[in-house]
Amino acid sequence: MAYVFMHKKTFALSYGGCGTLTTSKNGKEYTYDIRNDFIEVDELIAIPVQMLNRKGYTTACCCAGHAPGHLFPIPEIKNEAITVIEYSWDPWCTTTYITFDKEYDFPFLPEGFTKQKNKIFKEYQKIEDAEWQTMLAIMESAQTLHNWAEALPAIKQ
Repeated sequence: MAYVFMHKKTFALSYGGCGTLTTSKNGKEYTYDIRNDFIEVDELIAIPVQMLNRKGYTTACCCAGHAPGHLFPIPEIKNEAITVIEYSWDPWCTTTYITFDKEYDFPFLPEGFTKQKNKIFKEYQKIEDAEWQTMLAIMESAQTLHNWAEALPAIKQ
């Protein structure tokens, strides 16, 4: 799984490691501290989360969900290069969710999702020895979130 980061102000998506991101534009160099300027977003739902933020529904955190055996790399910057120093084992996550910075009154919810205060979510049955079925359900939920975010009206400022 790739790291996907979304800029807190522009909602631009960026792939990469952690630490400091340096880029140049029009001959000027810009440096962003990823921990201060970006939030990490699961790659499967990065586009729907971006759309929601651009429409005025500010997100706080999210998870696409995953089957067991998912390894998360723990990176470190050494000699100006990003190096994976170890992997963290993560068990099942049988919920796809998006948590928002406040409670929104959505005109409709994504199909199969539930709203609880400032969070929308969909839970899955854990099917032992059937990781593919879990991943298929997660991918279908990502598509559902995309369709929902696309259809939602923007918040009038």
